[in-house]
Amino acid sequence: MKTHEPEVLKRVYDDIIYRDLIVRFGIRNVNGFKNLAHYFFTNFTSEAGYLPLAKLLGFHSATSIKEYLNILCEGYLVFELARYDFSLKRQYASNRKVYVVDNGLRNAVSFRTSSDKGRLLENMVLLELKRRGADVWYYKSRNNLETDFLINPGNPLLMQVCYDMSDPLTRGREINSLKACMKELKRNAGLILTYNETGEVSTDDGTITMMPAWKWAVGTFKNQ
Repeated sequence: MKTHEPEVLKRVYDDIIYRDLIVRFGIRNVNGFKNLAHYFFTNFTSEAGYLPLAKLLGFHSATSIKEYLNILCEGYLVFELARYDFSLKRQYASNRKVYVVDNGLRNAVSFRTSSDKGRLLENMVLLELKRRGADVWYYKSRNNLETDFLINPGNPLLMQVCYDMSDPLTRGREINSLKACMKELKRNAGLILTYNETGEVSTDDGTITMMPAWKWAVGTFKNQ
């Protein structure tokens, strides 16, 4: 049975695309819609703008991208995150990050490389946050350093996801990005979820806790 699992998942994906979405919503640009869905499944967790996507995929307008993305979200194939901003106007105009409903489904319909480990882990974390009913955004500091997730803006928790922190350059980049966002939002704690690393980093702006994503996933979620 295992040798046929990718084929089964592909059929599930095709059924959702055709029966649940294309037919249900009367989509006329079938190839465009399929290409957009495949793009999101290939480039999941990446930041994208409506207009650049329209140009890349040959759509006539950014509005079509936005409408089709809304349909994919309504069909629970993907989830989109906006960039958090104190200005709702800037928040609505921000690029989106798109996540997919299932890692196995993603691997079945898109080409996978070893570099996808980090994306798969980040996607898993987003799915767990959604399962817990968390309100989630991504966040960028004024100097354009990004934190993957901001949860509960009233009392925000900043969360970074990094599969492997063993490389000093990667470690420094992830910690510095989280530090910058913590400082900007006046938070004294941040969280980095990894594949298997545990530890704490004390900084001038607070404490950054590192823990394996699986350990976080089976624990109790607490806003900080």
